[in-house]
Amino acid sequence: SMPEIMKTQVMDMVYDQIEDVFEEGTEEREQFDQAMEVWAASPKREIMEQFSTEEVMEATAQIVEHAPEVELKLKADHISVKALLADFGDQIHIAKVNDRYVLMIEADTLTFEKGFSPIEFLKPDELQDVIERIENKQQYS
Repeated sequence: SMPEIMKTQVMDMVYDQIEDVFEEGTEEREQFDQAMEVWAASPKREIMEQFSTEEVMEATAQIVEHAPEVELKLKADHISVKALLADFGDQIHIAKVNDRYVLMIEADTLTFEKGFSPIEFLKPDELQDVIERIENKQQYS
């Protein structure tokens, strides 16, 4: 199945990367192996903060090359994002500001469905202003 193939490819990527970090048979490696087992068995997982954007983009490119239609589904608190894995690093970006995650989504158009909201009339702010607003938020408001 596609999810199993994906899991295997991701695990292979992770183990390729950590070969240099943890030697086989060390306590650190055992702890890492156990953490990976828990990760692999979990239906919902949190971001691990293990690899750089470039490393992750490289790994996603390998997966997308074989299966361009692979989806990326994630939740930022209660907000759901559904995209293609190929969108990561191109149209979907993940960053941190004041120890909190920030998701940025680039698009040529924004379309609203069902219901109506005042947001449909928004004249968007400049990105720098939004970043400043996020940075100026108190860390624990």
